[in-house]
Amino acid sequence: MTPQSRVSGADLTRLLPPSYRELFPITREWTYLQNASIGPLSTRVLEAARHYLDSQASTGTESYPSWLEMAASVRGRAAALLNAPVETVSFVRNTAEGLARVALGLPWASGDNIVTSSLEYPTNVMPWRVLERDGVETRVVPARGGRVAIEDLAAAADSRTRMVAISSIQFSTGFRIDLDRLGEWCRGRGILLSVDAIHTVGVFPLDVRATPVDFVSAGGHKWMLSPAGTGVFYVRPELLDRLRILEVGAAGGAAYHVQEELLRYDFIPHPSAKRFEGGVPAFALLAGMGAAVDLALEIGVERIARHVLALTDRAAEALAAAGCEILSPRDANAEKSGIVVFVHPAVPSESLKETLTRERISVSFRTVGGRAVLRAAPHLYNDAADIDRLADAVSRAAATAAGSRAAR
Repeated sequence: MTPQSRVSGADLTRLLPPSYRELFPITREWTYLQNASIGPLSTRVLEAARHYLDSQASTGTESYPSWLEMAASVRGRAAALLNAPVETVSFVRNTAEGLARVALGLPWASGDNIVTSSLEYPTNVMPWRVLERDGVETRVVPARGGRVAIEDLAAAADSRTRMVAISSIQFSTGFRIDLDRLGEWCRGRGILLSVDAIHTVGVFPLDVRATPVDFVSAGGHKWMLSPAGTGVFYVRPELLDRLRILEVGAAGGAAYHVQEELLRYDFIPHPSAKRFEGGVPAFALLAGMGAAVDLALEIGVERIARHVLALTDRAAEALAAAGCEILSPRDANAEKSGIVVFVHPAVPSESLKETLTRERISVSFRTVGGRAVLRAAPHLYNDAADIDRLADAVSRAAATAAGSRAAR
């Protein structure tokens, strides 16, 4: 990106007006760039969650039927976020729960293998490695230059490959894989595709009717801007009955109703993905999730994506100008995401993180492959001034470090 093509603050305002920023109280105290870690909550989410906490406090179980109606409504709106049939979507507490449903729920045979990448968050490798006890191999494909090449995944597969397990966006580099191409390759060979989409849902479009994926797991506490303890799980309709139900409970049954005969112990699974939800959910958190999903749908995820990509383009350029090495793939538009990973060769990442935090600029500090890095991840409530403030603080920290070295 050349300096002349840099997105101006006015252009960003046209992408998303400042009124959305005002919904997020965190912006009054922080330049917050940690959506790849935990996203902040809007006032709409807070109000929705508080309403259901107040409901439980004031009326208890008398309001239970309305809570169930709310949960059903949120399920439908979450399905709309993925353009998924509502019967294919269920709630999870986090990404790990969805991945465990797949890893422990599918019928595996000794000699099967799963292909994944060396950039994955541990949550998307550990469940598959647990299957080694059953003779199932996990093949971890090395990344190249912060990227996961589909050709490398394909080369690691063979006639016993049952699944490719991949993150749609890598937490460690921000690389965004071409799910359409990977999904078509997998579908053409009868290989299942499980996607950890926690860095996609809520910030980049994911249409499960158009993209050939089989399972999608996504916690809501990052880019969905939903309370921690919420998330969505999608299963392709044809695979619903192939997944063993791990959490068996009355609420996942086909005939469950609190006013029906309850001394009935034969479990008939609900015909939809609701079968995986065994008991009473966290209604207040689900209400908050509903408000978060509504905000994303109101703005439009494609519009959010354009805003975020403009911010990360600006961040990559400005941080590079401040002397940083940008570790995220930024050459191809299709590979860019909402994550910019960077280091400064003259300022240790841990020290730079401390400096930024003192200035109320929040970025992630991570150790990846033995290297300490920083990660900026803006969202819909961020603006050009946030990015410029980050870059300016990095420049000043580098100048201070250079002055200290010169004084020695």
